[in-house]
Amino acid sequence: MKLFLLIVSLFFAPQAGAQIWVEVDNSSKLLWQINSAAKVYFRNLNEFNAAQVACCYAYYLDSTTPRGKSIWSIILAKMATKKRITLGSLL
Repeated sequence: MKLFLLIVSLFFAPQAGAQIWVEVDNSSKLLWQINSAAKVYFRNLNEFNAAQVACCYAYYLDSTTPRGKSIWSIILAKMATKKRITLGSLL
């Protein structure tokens, strides 16, 4: 019985989302839009990785959280200097 319960619990365990990495050689080419709720939407990730959904509101960064503010400031700094950046998105 214990073995059966173990197998059932493993079978129905929540699966972690797969993550796809997007490499952007020149981050100044990233297109983005911010809304009134401070969500930053990335609009053209499919141009850098064909596995990404095309435009427009599929991938966003919540810039109201401390973590989101830090990430957004890093992205802006990379965009200003046209540096390479690696972004991740969950499927």
